Amino acid sequence: MNETKGVYNMRRKILFSTALSTLLIAGACGNETENGGTSDEDRPLQVYTTLFAWESLASEIGGEYVEVENIVPPGSDAHSYEPTAQTMIDISDSDAFIYNGAGIDGFAESVEETADGVKMIEVSENMTLQGGSQASSSNAAEEGEAVDASYDVPEDVNIEGTADHYHTGDDVILTAESEEEGHWHWYARNYEDDEWRTVPDSEGNDYTGKAAVNGQQIKAVLFDDNEEPLVQSASVEIVIDDHGDEDPHVWLDPLLALEGAEKITEEFSALMPEHKEAFAANLEKVTNKLEGLDEQFTTLSEEADKHQFLVSHSGYGYWNQRYGIEQIGITGISPNQEPSQRQLQYIIKLAEDNDLNHVMLEQNISTKVAEVVQDETNAEALTIHNMESVMEDEQDEDYFSIMQENITNLEAALNE
Repeated sequence: MNETKGVYNMRRKILFSTALSTLLIAGACGNETENGGTSDEDRPLQVYTTLFAWESLASEIGGEYVEVENIVPPGSDAHSYEPTAQTMIDISDSDAFIYNGAGIDGFAESVEETADGVKMIEVSENMTLQGGSQASSSNAAEEGEAVDASYDVPEDVNIEGTADHYHTGDDVILTAESEEEGHWHWYARNYEDDEWRTVPDSEGNDYTGKAAVNGQQIKAVLFDDNEEPLVQSASVEIVIDDHGDEDPHVWLDPLLALEGAEKITEEFSALMPEHKEAFAANLEKVTNKLEGLDEQFTTLSEEADKHQFLVSHSGYGYWNQRYGIEQIGITGISPNQEPSQRQLQYIIKLAEDNDLNHVMLEQNISTKVAEVVQDETNAEALTIHNMESVMEDEQDEDYFSIMQENITNLEAALNE
């Protein structure tokens, strides 16, 4: 999280807390008589969630004993959703609030501070989360040929494009500039005392790669036709600062979704111990279906012709970690993190070089930038569903039917 975003979240938190504290007083007065007609033993648990995926799984686990509602409206983006004052009051009158955590539903802190008596269930609390962009080890300076790149030539080459810092997995796009004429070689090393290695497939004056190792050094050297060095750049350092950023999209990994389902079952059982056997039986059914999805993803990866896919935003990093299916996200972890023009050109080149013939578009994310990539690569559009929310015409769908459709479309993207 950058500084601007931190200030924004703090302001949002203050606004929520102030508004909710005022409204809860009024809401409490009205509810004294409204809730008087039904005993606690007769009514189901009232539960709100911040994501459709957890609404769907919690509904299956709770069955007839739990009523679950996702507060994010149809077609909305959970990253930018702001609950209304009335929604905050509704949450404060409920029994439990299921939220994902890991930064996607930042307003949950305000709910916790003001909604006394509501059980807060942070699904990702004890999960092992990956960084905001999961880079592969091939982005480190390990694959090129080890060389002695300590040339005794002037450092008269300027390197343009270096950022103050990167997040893990960010694109690193550099340009070498010199008044001399010749051809370029790029070199990288992971640490200052490492040996230099050539950077494969980077012989022009542009370097493209991923931020993978904090402190990695990169430099460019210009050679004449006789392979004699003319000038070189000073090495530039890749500084990685993830600010504690984590990928929140755990529900898209079936086995992490299972961890979340187990946590929800535990919390429901604590709130309604008289029905814990029913919750456990429902969890067993959910477990079987989630493990079935895991097997399908494993088979898909093993049999696929390709293992990369283009997608409108970088919400699918856990598939790479679990199954080796790598996303090429056109926007960042949050869809409002749009690429620069140079990054966009890099994505288009990556798609062309890897014969990616489809762009996967999401149900609740703007397709404007993705359509630029689609046009430039002549790619076919396919749908992929992030399950943050559902559209108006998807109200009868559940986690498993949507994930099944994701697998079908992903299979097409990886094999056509």
